[in-house]
This record gives sequence, C-alpha cells and structure tokens, in this order.
Amino acid sequence: MTGTEAAGYEAPVASAEAARYEAPVTSADEALYDDQAFFDRYQQLRQRGGGLNEDLERPALVRLLPAVAGADVLDIGCGDGALGRWLAGQGATHVLCTDPSARMLALAARGPQAADPRISYLRAGAEELALPPESLDLVVSSLALHYVAGYAALIGRVADWLRPGGHLVYSVEHPVCTSRDPMTGWVAAGAGTVWPVDDYARETARTQQWLGAEVTKHHRRLATLIGGVLAAGLVLAGIDEPSPDDQVLARRPDLADHRRRPPLLLLSARKPAALRAAPTGQGRRRDKDAYETAGECTRAIRPGGGAGTASGCRIAAIASTPSTSRGPGRTTSPLPSTAQTGMPGRAPFSAAPTPAAWAAAPARS
Repeated sequence: MTGTEAAGYEAPVASAEAARYEAPVTSADEALYDDQAFFDRYQQLRQRGGGLNEDLERPALVRLLPAVAGADVLDIGCGDGALGRWLAGQGATHVLCTDPSARMLALAARGPQAADPRISYLRAGAEELALPPESLDLVVSSLALHYVAGYAALIGRVADWLRPGGHLVYSVEHPVCTSRDPMTGWVAAGAGTVWPVDDYARETARTQQWLGAEVTKHHRRLATLIGGVLAAGLVLAGIDEPSPDDQVLARRPDLADHRRRPPLLLLSARKPAALRAAPTGQGRRRDKDAYETAGECTRAIRPGGGAGTASGCRIAAIASTPSTSRGPGRTTSPLPSTAQTGMPGRAPFSAAPTPAAWAAAPARS
C-alpha cells in the first residue's frame, strides 16, 4: 500500500488541538486496520450493523461508566472515534482518543464533532502510551485490549494515570471465545453445534480468520484479567457478560447463539481514595482503611444484563510485583514510550503534526 492511497483518508482539522500524531507505530493492529482491503471490509461490517458493538458491547459499557461530566478521559483503541464523541457529548472536559491505525484516526477526525476542541487524537499503540501521573478521571477501551500483549503492565500504568476516585472501564472478547488456538468458532457436534473451549489455561497469542485476514489476539483467563486490575491497586467495581435480550433478538435474530455462550467480558474498576507506599521492591499495597466502603465494591449483575449494587462489600488485594506509584515524595519510573502526552491544564502535549502526517506515514499491508 502506498502513501498516496492512504492520503485518501486525510481529514481537515479545525485546530492543532483537534488531532495529534505520533510517528510511525509498528504493531499488528496498525498493519491490519491500515490495510486497504481489510479496512473496507471492516467499515462495511460496521455500516450494516453486523457487529456486536451497537447491540451488546456499547450498551453494557455505558451501564458500567461513572458520571462523565467534567472528566478528563483517555480512550485506548478508539477506532472510528464514536465512543470518544459520545463521551464529549456527555460533558467530558477532554477526551484523548488513541489508536495505532492512521486510517482509523483519519476516519475519526473527519467524523461528527471533528472540530470539537474537547477531543484530541493521537496515533499510538496502547503499550507505547505514557501520560503524567494522576492526570485522568476515566480510562475506557472498547474491544481493544485483547490485541495488547503486555496487559498487566498497561493496567499498572493506567492505575498511575488515574486520579484518586478515577475509573477504568473496558471490554474484551470473552476468554471462552479466545481460548482455542486457532479460534475456529462453532464446530459441528451430532445434529447441532458446540462452542469449543480448549487450552484455556495456556495464555498465549491466538490466531483467527476474520474478515478475510488472519488476526492475532491474546488469550487471558478471567482470573488474569481481574487479577491484573487488583494487582494494580484498583477496586473492582463492576463486571458484565452481556447477552442479547428478547428485544435485541427481535431486531437481530443472528445474535441468538450469543445466548449460548458469552461473547464479551466487561470490567469496571476504581482507584481508591488513597494508596499506602510499600517498601522498595515489595510492590504496592492498597490501604484498606482508606477505602470508601458504601457501594465501593462489585456490582451484582442481574439476569438480562442489568447492573445493581451490592453494598457493604470490598475486594482487597496486595500487589505481588513492583509497580510504579505516585504521591508525596514518590516518583514514577520512566515508561518506554514514543508517545509522551499530557492533559489540558497539566503537562503539555508533545508537538505533533496534523492528520496530513497520518497520510504521509508509510502504510502497511
């Protein structure tokens, strides 16, 4: 693919704050979504409403979100920017939308609200991001973290970026869907079909044929996904495994099989009001005495996907591995990154070209 082909996705931007670029990112995500043929097939899938986003994933994610008004937000793996635009529409002070794909970011930057000064765009992979400590109120990620190899390290950095009381909310493909290698989907069994769950404990990369391409994803057990959140010092605040209800099935009968096994997993976690420093080399321990106890715990998921609150419970854990931390007299260790950014009113964003640079960047196929 040539730079000229990519230039067709360049979008005009109203101001330098409306879009950011961090030069060349080399990741599987970038190569995949910057491939012209795959990108076109993905866009066709979304335009005809054939995915899970609108009917299952997005409603479940919104149920787990805290109040957004006045928040500084990071969207990891923003894709076409729809979630970031929705968050700005809900009153977020600033939304930084990041993605490794130049084509996706160009699509996002020319969409509705392209000139909204509250939304910025940055080309960067999740594992390359580095932001100032305690600069965010909310970090969201929609169906992107299963592409990330370094999950535990990323969640640890997210915990550092969050202010006390800040939230992480993300969705991934459910571990029962990513366990088999390769990910083959439903298999014939007698007169019907079954979903194969195999090699569940082997946490490695998996391959899947999707939209005419081989896609690489990272399988993790449910215990690993939740454990990474707890080890980072966050409090588990919500969990969901959405399935289509009768109303959704009346509109989308093709989703019926998703009642047979959960396609998605969503987690919500909150950074406690205080963290207690641990001796050097012993990791970080959350101060259980500083927790807000009322409602600061796991949400009980009602049948049908509704979320309730289980009051009076807490989840406590001690991190067993060293982690960066922050606070009076404490520092954060350097993060290996090509994307040094900040939030408005805090550390400034690094200088970066406009989306014209996205088009000039060498696309990969």
